[in-house]
Amino acid sequence: MRGRTELLFSEDLPCKIVNKVEVYNSYLIVVGFFQKNFLAVYDKQSGELLNEAIFKGRGPNELVFFGNLDFNKTTGDMTFYDLQTNDILTCNIEDVMSGSASGFCKTKDNVNAWTKGAFSLQEGKMLMVHRVSPRGSNPQKRFVIYDGDSVCFSYNEFPILDTTTSLNFRLYEQSSMSISPDRTRLVEGVGRNGATLEVFDLGVDEMMLHWVKYLIPVHPDAGKKRGKKDFIYGFTDVYAAGEGIVTVIGDETQDKIRSICIFDWDGTPVKRIVLEDDYNPMKACMDDEGNIYAVVRNESGYYYLARIIETETVPAYSIPEEKIRRFNVPERVPARYQEL
Repeated sequence: MRGRTELLFSEDLPCKIVNKVEVYNSYLIVVGFFQKNFLAVYDKQSGELLNEAIFKGRGPNELVFFGNLDFNKTTGDMTFYDLQTNDILTCNIEDVMSGSASGFCKTKDNVNAWTKGAFSLQEGKMLMVHRVSPRGSNPQKRFVIYDGDSVCFSYNEFPILDTTTSLNFRLYEQSSMSISPDRTRLVEGVGRNGATLEVFDLGVDEMMLHWVKYLIPVHPDAGKKRGKKDFIYGFTDVYAAGEGIVTVIGDETQDKIRSICIFDWDGTPVKRIVLEDDYNPMKACMDDEGNIYAVVRNESGYYYLARIIETETVPAYSIPEEKIRRFNVPERVPARYQEL
């Protein structure tokens, strides 16, 4: 599909980095590094700024520098993990809008030096996500599910075997994660040096790999140099909607076009939208009616809130057949990756 950008508001977002955009009721929630805060709530229709929260600092409702975040699309709870202070901060968007701090909570439960994210599960369980050692050894499991302070499940598998290099450290250090509205599926997309997409089934006290796909083969040597040509964009964002997975993805050509690609929960490509204007999609989300909202960036590096409008179907912009086949056959790790 071809698409265009419909800016919701003429003014740019006053932030240096955008980490996530979420839709909740009539709100669009942008999380990133603003001048004084990390969270801003906008009107979904007009793009008007409604409120700001989570300011920089070490106080009860503040953060220093956060990693992965979790948003419960049903309850409106948002969970941050502070990489500097090792705090888990939870707030509710309705409390943010009312100016109340009663729903804010800060803890250090089950965190350690390797933690990079905390996600709430069903029945009060908590999923902790950990970084991978640059040397290939991992003192913590990749995923650990806690019931209170007790471990009830752990998972330490990766799509690509890596026992001697720092490949998985580089691949997953900037991955994107999102949990479906019913909290039964988790999706993680690798955002650099390739494009690997994993979907997990989440139970009350366990998780199981549902499928893994390799849309852009991993390039182990990419990114070792600072030059732009050496960097490969993968899934720069993933968003778990009720009906499927919304992703923002680069491609091997390294041009300025980044696509919004949607997959169903079985991994089948549904559509690919390529914007034809001067804006690049950076982060995207989808509401219950199927409307796609995004944070886009212009050539000068300014961010804007936008609605993505589909214009027409053009076969030249469809996902290449060889990539579709890669998504529709049982996946195996390519032989050339086995020795990494």
